[in-house]
Amino acid sequence: MKTEVLEDDPSEVETGIFCEKCNKWVNSFYTTQKDVDDTVYLLKASLQGIERNVKKKLLEELEAYKDWKMKKEVTEEGFALDGRAKNISGILITLKSNDISYEIEPPYPYEIPVYKKLWTEEVERLKAMNPGLNVTAEELNALK
Repeated sequence: MKTEVLEDDPSEVETGIFCEKCNKWVNSFYTTQKDVDDTVYLLKASLQGIERNVKKKLLEELEAYKDWKMKKEVTEEGFALDGRAKNISGILITLKSNDISYEIEPPYPYEIPVYKKLWTEEVERLKAMNPGLNVTAEELNALK
């Protein structure tokens, strides 16, 4: 197996079987660096003082979380888990989108999008343009 960073987009890689003798890819595919990152990250956060519906969503996400390299400890007060970048990214998005403080080691090098704030601004703009529109940012976030 070989993985090469793409020159035109450093966040993307080509990975697969590469023939060193003929200097050609035998079988490969393009993906993100996050998807091939085998680093195990330790993620910790407190769940105290969080809105009930956000806490419920996060606990459901943590319950469904699976990673073959993981260890997970979840209580009503908080959680600690470890896992690879692609497997913890959804949890990090939920934490960051809801302004929940967390600790992660080693430092997570990938962008963590914040959906709620972006959707909230966009929904308000759309509602102003379309007074009959009846949609919330939470409904749009549920579509992700």
